[in-house]
Amino acid sequence: MGGGENLKSTFKNRTHNLHSKNTIFSLVSLLFVLVLLFSSVASTSTLFVSGASDVTVKNETELRAAVNNAIEPTIIALTADIVLTSSALNIPVGKDITLMSDKSEGFWKLTGANGQDTITVDGTLTLDGIIVTHKNGEIGRGVTVNRDGTLIMNSGMITNNVVDGIGGGVRLSGGSFVMSDDAVVANNTAQSGGGVGVYSSGSFFSMSDNAVVTNNTAYSYGGGLSLDFGSFEIFGNAVVANNTAAYGGGVSLYMECFFKLYGNAMVANNTAAYGGGVGIHWGVTFSMCDNAMVANNTAAYGGGGVYVTSGSNAELLGGKVSGNVASGNGGGVWITDDNFVTDFGRLSVASGVVFENNRASTAYSRASTHDAVYDAQIKSNSWTEPFTQGYNNYDISYTAGTLLTYSVSVSGNYSSPSGAGTYLTDSTVTVNAGSRSGYTFSGWTVTEGGITLSNTPTATFTMPARNVAITANWTTVTSGGDGGSGSGGSGSGGGSSSKPSPSPSTPTPSEPTPSTPSPSPSPSDSGNIESKFPITTVLVIVIVALVIVVLAVVGIVVWLLRKSSKA
Repeated sequence: MGGGENLKSTFKNRTHNLHSKNTIFSLVSLLFVLVLLFSSVASTSTLFVSGASDVTVKNETELRAAVNNAIEPTIIALTADIVLTSSALNIPVGKDITLMSDKSEGFWKLTGANGQDTITVDGTLTLDGIIVTHKNGEIGRGVTVNRDGTLIMNSGMITNNVVDGIGGGVRLSGGSFVMSDDAVVANNTAQSGGGVGVYSSGSFFSMSDNAVVTNNTAYSYGGGLSLDFGSFEIFGNAVVANNTAAYGGGVSLYMECFFKLYGNAMVANNTAAYGGGVGIHWGVTFSMCDNAMVANNTAAYGGGGVYVTSGSNAELLGGKVSGNVASGNGGGVWITDDNFVTDFGRLSVASGVVFENNRASTAYSRASTHDAVYDAQIKSNSWTEPFTQGYNNYDISYTAGTLLTYSVSVSGNYSSPSGAGTYLTDSTVTVNAGSRSGYTFSGWTVTEGGITLSNTPTATFTMPARNVAITANWTTVTSGGDGGSGSGGSGSGGGSSSKPSPSPSTPTPSEPTPSTPSPSPSPSDSGNIESKFPITTVLVIVIVALVIVVLAVVGIVVWLLRKSSKA
């Protein structure tokens, strides 16, 4: 029995040791397989839409060779900043090239030669994570797309390009340009079309998803976009913001084109002399619908939001015109009235469209002779307070009616004149409380009008488009009588009915403030822009997942060993 028990014990120990060795071997093998799997995932993963690259390049010579040698659609990854020393990088007819960055975070730069475009496109080019630019102080356009060319931009930037012509960032000469995902065109300058310029029939431009055109400048038309002779659209969450021009700060539409703003797209915070947000000229149709917005734009003269000249149509079918300011007329929309019936008939506003917090130099009431045109074309009932109809000049550039004046009443004052009277909107109003024997002035109470006054006996404010009522308050300081040094009760007069001069510095209404993107980084910072999902984040997620899998496998193996050893 003893020998049998010893043999059984020895067999059991060897079996246990064998299980332990097999377990270790299995765990090591499993870890080895997981490491190989992890390495494979890491090596093939990409942060860009296009996928893994077919070829990598680190200098101008290799880049030009890779483009010239491409036969099938080819993805070329930059592994360093590349500066072109001579002509533009050309994408010939028949070539389908994608340029991306082989970089864990941020984008590599492709810098054009002074006086040259950085890229010209006759075939098909996709930009998926590089920066197309020029050195500070040098001249040159970012990209020119010729008649047969197609430019697709999924991410990255076109920035810091300057040209004395059309299209600082991109010029379309009959081709097409599609911006989507996280593409950015920023900080470019041109005569027209600081960001993107189109001046050729048959051109097509589309902007969607989270694409942004921002901080571009044009000396004449279209700070962000100058679009002529074609069909154009902005939709999704795309934004045209913080651009500047003489005409059409955000978007200029000129000569026989159709432009649609829809989805949640926004034209916001742009500045111009005419048409702070959108400028429309000669045979253009502008259509806005869904939840699109033209918001918080500024015009030094007319059309804070939209400026429409004769022969063009503006169809506001949905969305919001909000917080726009014109120092002259038409805070929301300006439209010519050379022929009132015809010209104002070219503007249509559907029910549900919201006008709010727009501002112009003065306000008007609608003349009954224009009721028929208004009733036929203007269906919305949501207007800048306190207006109940849109021909008020704050929302639509109507100046054919009667100038609106509003009253100021002053109570509890001991001064004549008190400042009470009637005033035009935006006039400067001065109110006086006077003085009162045995009392000190303790401030104003605004009971109507929503204005703010300083805590002084003499105060000024800008007349709003509504009546104002205020009361002077007093505090007893002695037991003396309450006779005043001025006339008792409310003063009269002091109002002015003269039309105030428009002021370019009219403040932008604070509400509503659209959710616009922060300005894009300046060219000096563009090389530090991080890609949407940094590679370190991807690696951490994968490693955590692998650790969880390994721990689970180890737990199962240990449980099986214990169960086997008991058996």
